[in-house]
Amino acid sequence: GHFPENLFFNLRYLDIDGGGGSLLGTLPREAFVRNRNLKFLKITNNLFYGSIPTTIGNLQQLEQLVLSSNGFDHTIPTELGLCTSLKEIHLDWNELEGTLPTELGELTNVEYINIQSNRLAGSIPSELGQMTKLRGFILSSQFQHPTKDMDNIMGFSGTIPHAICNISSLQTVEMVLCNSYLMKTCPEECCSCSHFPFE
Repeated sequence: GHFPENLFFNLRYLDIDGGGGSLLGTLPREAFVRNRNLKFLKITNNLFYGSIPTTIGNLQQLEQLVLSSNGFDHTIPTELGLCTSLKEIHLDWNELEGTLPTELGELTNVEYINIQSNRLAGSIPSELGQMTKLRGFILSSQFQHPTKDMDNIMGFSGTIPHAICNISSLQTVEMVLCNSYLMKTCPEECCSCSHFPFE
């Protein structure tokens, strides 16, 4: 079925696991305008597509955002940087593209980020080094859609900024990168990297 637009009203906790795709459609931008008290938002294993609404920036009490295993595309909205209560961000296994917004560096309470298996590219912003509570940063690449152009999947480039590696709480930066140009060496002071496809 489709997503009920009035579902968010006055909720603090929303967990919808489709178990393989029971809901489809786009997230209505009005949902994040009507409810600013949401603390936990989990919508996983469904068939949602389109962009993550920019109105998500209204959810300033949101602590956990889990939108894994859908079909969200377009870019990660810069307005996500307004959700300063966030502690966990899970945007893995989608079709998100573009670069990581520098505004994510405003999320100084974030402890865990998982953006693996998308179509993101570009450099990793040094502004993420402002996330002084960060413990885990997962940007591994697994081929969810092997029939698509794999060269466009997780095409990060450059190096992991030292500002990130200097985060004292950081325990793991996991990278299993295929068809990517992200760094030939890993800063040993913070990273636990399982594979690099470089000569």
